[in-house]
Amino acid sequence: ASVKHPPDPKGISQPNDPQNHQQNNACQLGHVTFHASPLWHAGAHTTSSIKRYIMTIFFISTEWTDAARRIQNRAIHILAVKNKTAKASRAAIELLKCSLHLNPVDTESWSTLMTACARLGLWEEAVEAGRTATQLDLRNHCGNFGNWAQLGENLVALADANANDATSKEENNSTSSGMVDRLRDEAVNAYREAVRLAKIQPLAAISTSSKHSAALAGLGGALRQRAASEADTIEAGLVLKEALDLDNDNEAAWTELCVLFLKGGELDAGQVCAVNVLRIQQLEEEEVEEVGTRAAR
Repeated sequence: ASVKHPPDPKGISQPNDPQNHQQNNACQLGHVTFHASPLWHAGAHTTSSIKRYIMTIFFISTEWTDAARRIQNRAIHILAVKNKTAKASRAAIELLKCSLHLNPVDTESWSTLMTACARLGLWEEAVEAGRTATQLDLRNHCGNFGNWAQLGENLVALADANANDATSKEENNSTSSGMVDRLRDEAVNAYREAVRLAKIQPLAAISTSSKHSAALAGLGGALRQRAASEADTIEAGLVLKEALDLDNDNEAAWTELCVLFLKGGELDAGQVCAVNVLRIQQLEEEEVEEVGTRAAR
């Protein structure tokens, strides 16, 4: 659209005055915006007889993936260096929304958004971001172990939140119960995919065997919580033992196995698991103290 401004009634033009611009042009979609105005220097025209013009062109494109990548990198940096504070997570979420507005099919941005939302306990938003990230992975014929494992973790958290909310409101209807069951089913499937990818991908793609162990512990816990049949309980025990074979210091695996044994009435086995949980917690406390001592020096 082109807009022509009327001349100054006093015959006096001021620099940088919108009324002084003889013509402004703008594109509604915002791809290119430009304006032309008289060239001024030290408050006066550069020439007395010939008007010169400056044209400034702004290139704005919703397809500019390079800008999206820079915004996303800023969000990742904030999450990495700000000590996982709520303020940092909220800032990262806003940046990632801008990044995804520019490039809505960027898997890494959706994955990072899932992490930021999970840190704030926004489980519904985290799950939706994780679903989108994993679906984009499938569309691109690739699998990201971390996305599936984190989606499983967030689905378990969302199912627990919905179950606790229904309990606090003294609701026991089939709708809320059915939602929790569907979330637990989806969590099991997400963890299964993470474990499958961990077994077929190189260790470098997973980073450490402890993360493979963590995914197995997550699958065992999801199966235990679902407990749709006796087969779930049996598989949970086998999966948790496999997790401990990979990492004997996996606190989550020992905790889930402890609960499994206690529910099954195997008190001695449950006590052994509880002792290992305390052992690992003690080791973690000693490591924290050692780091604090080194920092003080």
